[in-house]
Parts: sequence; C-alpha cells; structure tokens
Amino acid sequence: MLASAGPHPDIAALKQAITVNKHYELKIALGDDLNVINPKDYSLIILYQLPDLQNDGEGFINKVQQSSVPIWYILGAQSNLYAFNKMQSAVNFNGNNNTLQEAFSMVNTGFTAFEMSASIDKEIEGFDPLQSPFGEVKINGTALVALKQRIGKIKTESPQLFFMSGEGKRAGYLIGEGIWRWRLAEAQNEQKLNTFNTLISNAVQYISAKDDKRKFKVYMAKNTFDENENVPINAVLYNDSYVAVNTPDVSIQLKNEEGKVYNFLFSRTETAYQLDAGMLPAGNYTYTATTTLGSKKYSAQGIFYVNTLVAEYQQTIANHQLLNTMALQTGGKMYMPQNLSFILNDIEKNEHVKTLSYEDRKYEELINFKWVFALIITMLTLEWFLRKRNGEI
Repeated sequence: MLASAGPHPDIAALKQAITVNKHYELKIALGDDLNVINPKDYSLIILYQLPDLQNDGEGFINKVQQSSVPIWYILGAQSNLYAFNKMQSAVNFNGNNNTLQEAFSMVNTGFTAFEMSASIDKEIEGFDPLQSPFGEVKINGTALVALKQRIGKIKTESPQLFFMSGEGKRAGYLIGEGIWRWRLAEAQNEQKLNTFNTLISNAVQYISAKDDKRKFKVYMAKNTFDENENVPINAVLYNDSYVAVNTPDVSIQLKNEEGKVYNFLFSRTETAYQLDAGMLPAGNYTYTATTTLGSKKYSAQGIFYVNTLVAEYQQTIANHQLLNTMALQTGGKMYMPQNLSFILNDIEKNEHVKTLSYEDRKYEELINFKWVFALIITMLTLEWFLRKRNGEI
C-alpha cells in the first residue's frame, strides 16, 4: 500500500513501476482514506512524505508502528521531519523543510542487496536530481546504501536510498522527491523504462521480503540466466553480533546435471563477498558454498538454471543492410515492399532465368519381365486345352 497525505506525480510513477510485476497489487490511500486502513492487510507500506506538515496522519501511523509490516519511508518537501524522527529511531534527520537542495544520485559500488548492473548504474547517475530537505542524515545501526547523494559535482557520503533491518522487519528510506522525472527522462530518450522499473521493483521486493536470520547467506539476483550471460553470486557472513564480516575465505562448488564440477573462491567487497562465475554451459546447476568463522563452519546451498541460447531469437528484426549485401554478393537483388511488382518484369528480362526440360530414356530387355513370360505360357496352355476338348487336335 502507498499512503500519502495528498496526490503527487511521484505516486503515479511508483504505481506504474510496481504494477509492472504481475505478482504485485498496489492500493493507494490519500488523506482521510488512511483512517479506515488496516496495515496488517498488506505486506509493505510506502509512507510517501508521511508524517506530513499539514496532516501527520498520527492515527494511521500509530497503527503502522504497532504492526510488523515493513515500511518504505520517502521524505520530501512536505515531510514533517520532527514527527519522522519521533516515530522511529533507526534514522535521524537533522534538518528542515525550509531549504531544499538538488541531490543527484550516485550508485554505491559496494551495494549487494540486489543486482545493480553497470548499465543501470550509468543511467541512474544521469537522472535528474531529487529535491531533498537540507540537512544531515544520521543512521543508528547498519545500513545497506544503494544510492548516495551528489551535490553538484561534489560526491558525498550522505545516503539517498538505503535499507535497514531491525525488530524482525526491514525498512527502506528514500531522501528526496521528484522520481517522476526519472521515468519521464527514460520516456523522452525512447528507452524501455527498464532502469526505473527495475530499481523500484527490486527495492519493493527486498523490503517486503521476510528478514533472514541466517549468519551465512548466498544469494543471486535471479535464478535463470542465458548462456551468454555472466553468472554473478553474492554472499554475506555475520558474526554473533550480526555484524557483517569478510575476513575468512568463502569457497563455492557448482555442479551441473551431468556431474561436472566448477570450484570458485569469492572476492571480498567492503563488507561482503562477490563472485563472477562467468558464462556457463546451458543446464541445471546446484551450488554449495562453505566458510569457517572461528570454530564454526557454515554452508549454504541453492539452485539455478542456464537457458540454451537460440541465435535466431536474438535478432528478430530484419537487417536490410545485411540482406542487401548478401543479395549483391550472390548476384541477386533486394526488393522493398513497395517494389514487389518489379520482380516479375526483372525475371522475364533475365537471360539466366529460362525454362529447362529434361528427358531420361531407359531400355530394358523384354525377357526381364517375368510376368509377360508367365502370361504367354498361360495363354498357350489355355489354347491347347480348348482345342483338345473340342476335338480339333
């Protein structure tokens, strides 16, 4: 559910990105409609600039706090920062709404909660800036920062989009409003809106997922790959205080359905592990990752699939330049749809196009036809029999 004190272009952009996934249903509640909402009916609640300066939605927010539903906070010009700091203790925003600043997005290369490919990183950093309240964001605990703020040309460590876990549920935070401009920028550039939709969908999926208390986790951005794709695998290891560490080595063994084994060793990031297994042959794979922290051994298993790549499906649009080149090299000619009527005339004028007929004669001795010989003997025998019977012989 997306809750807000009033309408905003960002709400429409979020709705379009979330509902692309057919497994998600989104309800939008504005203003007084929040009073009749039961937060327990939803698996994720997006608080868009709530608490609001004009309507803090105290009754609804109290019900949200009492529930165990994950929350995604989005702060903007209308957010009541004092009420925001009061309603939760994980993040403290030291600032005010009287001054806004333009904050561009900068991808955090150490983020591993979900996949952020190089192409997505480049597009996100080219998006228009968000309008964010001026101030300092203080995080009380461990946060997974996906995007950082860039003020003009100055790269900062201030988080813009980040995630936290606590009390058995996850929470997301986006500092800034105006993400509708991101979607509009993709549409203006005649792109397929993949980057914006992917970012929002991944964030929703991550926040709404149940918190995992395992100390050693191995996960993949997706379970199905094409055979021309690299297979990235991420891992994270926690100590007894659930602080991420990456001191010990982490190894992994991949095995396909034919029994062939691939052994790899993870590379370390700032607080986790990453592995690029490269391109693998098509088939079903199982994996087992192992590590040791102190005297305790940990392992994690999983499966994934590599699809067979059919070359003909990679380019389904006619390449007219290639077709024309092939025609010229083979003495042919390419015709566009509007010139199809010329084909008949060109064929009639072409001296190399002629009607050809072929004759194949074959001689065989009559004696080779056994059935003719049998027929003659039968006829002679019949004639002899009739003559004998009639007394002519």
